[in-house]
Amino acid sequence: MKIQTETAAIADPPTQPLSLPNIEILNWEWEMSWEHLAIELRAYELFETRGCEHGHDWEDWFRAESELHLNE
Repeated sequence: MKIQTETAAIADPPTQPLSLPNIEILNWEWEMSWEHLAIELRAYELFETRGCEHGHDWEDWFRAESELHLNE
């Protein structure tokens, strides 16, 4: 039996500079990922505060989301 191993190729840097719309998309994606992480961490804090009781994940998520948006 032959085992195949593959390694992921690292993408070469772009040969052309990024256009303004592409930079705006990348910036938006970066901001969204940080926002998502902040909500995730706050929701987990709420989960722990409740004693790690399962079944309230949506409630924790929406509460964390609203708290973080109110602080903006």
